[in-house]
Amino acid sequence: MNKWFQNIDRAKEILADPEQYHRDITDVAMDSGFYEMKKFNVEFRKATDMAPLEYRAFHTQFRLVTGMSPEKYLQAQKKSA
Repeated sequence: MNKWFQNIDRAKEILADPEQYHRDITDVAMDSGFYEMKKFNVEFRKATDMAPLEYRAFHTQFRLVTGMSPEKYLQAQKKSA
């Protein structure tokens, strides 16, 4: 089970990276250790409550609005509190 979390973390990194936006979801899945798209989609949704495309769109939109990733935004909020 821990292996899937590591693979999902890798996929999340790729999908959230604006320089990797051009990559196809199938390529992201394979580079993350998944060779079946159905398994990738199921495990990704379990871990994030989003489909891979939704996750990418969320991060892209968030960066456009705030100029930073959601993670950096939360860190900045914690520091200012």
